[in-house]
Amino acid sequence: AAKSKAQIERNRRKKDRQREKKAVQKALVQLEEERMLAEMEAKNVAAMRAARIPAPHLQGVNFASLMSAKSALEMSDASEDEESDDDSEVTSSREQCEEAAAKSKAQIERNRRKKDRQREKKAVQKALVQLEEERMLAEMEAKNVAAMRAARIPAPHLQGVNFASLMSAKSALEMSDASEDEESDDDSEVTSSRE
Repeated sequence: AAKSKAQIERNRRKKDRQREKKAVQKALVQLEEERMLAEMEAKNVAAMRAARIPAPHLQGVNFASLMSAKSALEMSDASEDEESDDDSEVTSSREQCEEAAAKSKAQIERNRRKKDRQREKKAVQKALVQLEEERMLAEMEAKNVAAMRAARIPAPHLQGVNFASLMSAKSALEMSDASEDEESDDDSEVTSSRE
């Protein structure tokens, strides 16, 4: 029982470590994804700026495409402004990730304690059920013994009889009957041999 309890505790700690490790890995993956998205956005902005056409080279340019490029540049400028805001959000999201990791660790610990309490409660309930069953079996046995005693047929004519001597006399009679049967078998064999 102590070994199994120790094994259960080791398994519980192992599961807790695995949960914590998964939570940290998840937070790290989320941070890495956010960093990659920020890098991709910065590359897109740089590519759009590099694609800007300088003014002396505007001969023969399709102005519809120029206007769409202009709107794209305006969007990139707006996203650049947002990107500076996003830097603070990334920092706050990193703090949020650490906070979320701490919260998840606390939640895991609460869940572990809750499961431990449930296990203890189940063990106590199981022990109580087992004790109740044993008590009921003892009561049933006592009732059966009492019923058998109550069902005994009173035999006033057997008062004062020594049952031990009676049984020994019975076995002596059976032995004498058996020896008489053997003698009668021996007599029949002698008679048949004379004939």
